[in-house]
Order: sequence, then C-alpha cells, then structure tokens
Amino acid sequence: MIGCVCGWCAQLCSASTCGCLWAGVGLRAALLPLAGRVRLLHLAALTSLMLHVLLLVVHVTRLVDLLPVDWNKMGGCAGGWSALTLASGGLLTLHAVLFAPGYRLAPHQLTQLLLAAAGVGVGGACFGAWLAALAVRAARAGCMAAERGSVAASGAASRRSSAYRAVPSAQPSTERDHPL
Repeated sequence: MIGCVCGWCAQLCSASTCGCLWAGVGLRAALLPLAGRVRLLHLAALTSLMLHVLLLVVHVTRLVDLLPVDWNKMGGCAGGWSALTLASGGLLTLHAVLFAPGYRLAPHQLTQLLLAAAGVGVGGACFGAWLAALAVRAARAGCMAAERGSVAASGAASRRSSAYRAVPSAQPSTERDHPL
C-alpha cells in the first residue's frame, strides 16, 4: 500500500515540475540564460516521472509477484535517482533565477513559473530521499528477518521454501472425487 502512495506522490511532484517548466519555457529553453540548468531540471522531472509511472504500473498489474526482482532495492534506486537529479536541477535553477543577472530583466510570469518548478523539484527531491530511505529500511528489515528465519529453521528447508519457483507446486488429483 505504501508503495502505491509513494508512487502517486512522486508522480505528482514530477508532473507538476514538468508542467511548470513547460508552461514557462516550452521549446524555448535554449534561449534562456543558463539554459543548461533549466534543461537539467526538465530532464530530471521527466525521467523521474517515467520511472515512477513504470514502477506504479508494475505494482498495479501485480507483476511484482511474477518477476524475481528485489523491488525494495528497485524502489530505493528510483527514489535515490529522483532525489539526486531533482535536487541538483532544482537548486541550480533556483540559483540561476534568483542570482543570475540575465533573469533580472525576464518577465515576472516566467521567473515565477521557474521558481515554482524549482521549489516543487526540491520538494520532490526531499520526497525522493525519504522514499529511498524507506526502501533501504525495508530491505534491511527483510534481510534481518531472513537471517532470523534461517537460524531458527534448518538451513536447507528454509532456503527451499523461500526460493523462487517458476512452476507452481502440484495440486492434489481430483480424479477420484465424485463429480456432483
């Protein structure tokens, strides 16, 4: 449940950042002073949005049950990527808009949209860092539970029961059952 909520919040932050940037500069990002900073924030927001949408689709379609992937680690990497890229792009854009002389003569609406995009990006970075920390905590808790379980039970039996199986176990035969 928490993965679903985290996915929606990460998507909301990334989509809001993309929307503010697109409304502010659109395709004219190269014409802005210090355009690389705004482009970095836009790249960070778009990749973060696509990554979290992919993770949410995999979660909703229940592919997490079929694929032998450590989803806590995957969510931690996604949160770390979002935190790193959104923080760097947001802080660089915030610095450019507030302190660069090229933005002093820019229209007020443009600076406000860029400031909003940078603020939402930095907020999304804080959320991404929290998501990464949550995933690391869940991964550590899973490792600790696995260690406790293997110490308590016999080693081979506990490894056999927790192994990934591509083919489900055989069901008891129903040939001898009465049809009615």
